[in-house]
Amino acid sequence: MSAEDLDALVDLGDRLRAELPLRIEMGGNLFYAFSDPDGGASELIGLLATAAILFLAFGSLVAAALPIGMAVFGLTVGVATMTVLAGMSIPSQPSRQPHLA
Repeated sequence: MSAEDLDALVDLGDRLRAELPLRIEMGGNLFYAFSDPDGGASELIGLLATAAILFLAFGSLVAAALPIGMAVFGLTVGVATMTVLAGMSIPSQPSRQPHLA
């Protein structure tokens, strides 16, 4: 699907809401995949505030950067692992082929 298909689906939902006495809700992974990610400036401000607080607490730039670096590393490994595992397929039923001895 493309973003245009999603827009057409939303327009259809809006049109049906006006015509039918039913309550129509839309959501799920499809809408999440095409939505703009939140964050940006607020995440950068939070990271800078964290770095400043850690620098004041530890008194060293290296000691302050270590927890932040480990957190970024952990997030990177976690996202990469989820990406790899999402591409794997797991059989839902055991194989029924006869085993030859």
